[in-house]
Amino acid sequence: MTFDELSLMAFRNDPLPRFVKLHEMTAYFGLQNIYWSYEHRFISKDQAANRKKELQYRFEDEVKKYEDSLKDYQYIDQIRVAFGGQFKAVKESGCPVCRRLIEILDGRNLSEGQDT
Repeated sequence: MTFDELSLMAFRNDPLPRFVKLHEMTAYFGLQNIYWSYEHRFISKDQAANRKKELQYRFEDEVKKYEDSLKDYQYIDQIRVAFGGQFKAVKESGCPVCRRLIEILDGRNLSEGQDT
């Protein structure tokens, strides 16, 4: 959802869709607060515009962070898939050190055998 879509929804006081990302929800409620504060004359038009601009900047920054994080998770999943076939071959090789290494890389039994 874009900032402009959220802004229009907040201005109209439309309800948010059921499943939105946290940064979208935060922007929506922030925009509602700005509109309410301006409507009730707690802030001036310039203050409202400045707050909206700051909120939009932070929203776009959070969108970028979210997209980067999603790319990281997708990359990690691709690595796990690529390792998958090799893990099976190493497990079947019979080497106990190799099997332990696979368990660590696979995320199983991480606490066992760690040096403290």
